Amino acid sequence: MSDAVDLERIADDWGRHPVEAFVAVGEGLRHASQQLGRDRARGADRHLTAAELVQGVLDVMVERCGMLARSVLLSWGVGSADDLGAITFHLIACGVLGKQENDHPEDFSALPPLSQMIRQRLRHQMQHKAV
Repeated sequence: MSDAVDLERIADDWGRHPVEAFVAVGEGLRHASQQLGRDRARGADRHLTAAELVQGVLDVMVERCGMLARSVLLSWGVGSADDLGAITFHLIACGVLGKQENDHPEDFSALPPLSQMIRQRLRHQMQHKAV
């Protein structure tokens, strides 16, 4: 996602989620791409699945907000992976992100609840800090 994109305008025009939610998707995308080594790839090799994107967003949120990650997401109107999918597909519709033929908003529906995924990350984070 290009830094020159006016996410604030895109978020305001859509009116469903604040710009912070759009920024979180962008940061999660960058994080997941870097973690998976796809940030250096080209074309279809850069592609992230819905699960990889959501995991990236949650990694960033837990790192930044800790135990408040879920509350912060909820304050932005993001209560499910479907909400992250809606933001992602809105960015696709605006030409900010690309997609492959087999990418669909429903891909986000098959994912576990955000609360469950956040709890797993928090547990993992606490175990690694305790060592």
